[in-house]
Amino acid sequence: MAVALLVVGYGRAGGGSGAGIDFRSTFDDGSFAPWAHVEREFDRPLADSFRIVGSPTRSGSGAAMFIARQGYSAFGYNEDSELCCGPQPGETEGGDYWYAWSTMFGEPWYGPYRWGIFAQWHSKFGTPPPLDFNVGVTAISMQLHTGAVTLGSAASWEYDRTFRLLNDVSAGRWHDFVVHVQWSAYPRGSVTVWHRLAGEPSFKRLLRVTNVPTLQRLGSEVSPVYTLFGIYRGSYCGEPTQLGCTSSRGVQPDMIVYQDELRRSTVMFPWCLACRR
Repeated sequence: MAVALLVVGYGRAGGGSGAGIDFRSTFDDGSFAPWAHVEREFDRPLADSFRIVGSPTRSGSGAAMFIARQGYSAFGYNEDSELCCGPQPGETEGGDYWYAWSTMFGEPWYGPYRWGIFAQWHSKFGTPPPLDFNVGVTAISMQLHTGAVTLGSAASWEYDRTFRLLNDVSAGRWHDFVVHVQWSAYPRGSVTVWHRLAGEPSFKRLLRVTNVPTLQRLGSEVSPVYTLFGIYRGSYCGEPTQLGCTSSRGVQPDMIVYQDELRRSTVMFPWCLACRR
């Protein structure tokens, strides 16, 4: 379940709402609008899992702080604090969108157990998301679980790949991402990822994968996707409950992730000069 860009910090110099931008989340007004809600442990105070903070920010006066805690789960499994569920309408077959956001991983950084998804585009089929960005102990990757899917205990996907993007989490520094996705449930989609750390003068292209599915389909039914932004991690507990959980592994440290200024656009961001290459 977030994001900023300039050539100094990407929100303001990037140019306001901008032509083509149909979704923007800044947190500068103290709310999480236009997101619908925060997926988290609903029986606990919101501030246990999510806060809007004045520092650190990547751009403007506010940013979102997400906290993953042991046993804090929206649905009784794994642990999450994520903004849901838009932009709306979600992406579907033939969609062509650009995304920009900034993420900072809090210090000290311990890394998640099994996985730590901080941005995902999810289908309605109840499988792992077609597209997600995942942080580990020392690396950041992007995953695709796309094309024809098989549901059940042995769920599978036509296309199942993990791409390592960065070998350093660089906790305490803002990561700026720009992502261009051509959405398709057939081998005619593409994903391109650009990145820079705060303070770096320009973006670098980390990944370009073409002629791949980027959506999921079940038979002839193609599922649209919706966006989640925050942190979603594997739990030490087999099945956390709304009352928390205990584990023979002990207590997994709280994980803090900051997100700022997410944008979706139907055209390339004019300030991302590297994106022209």
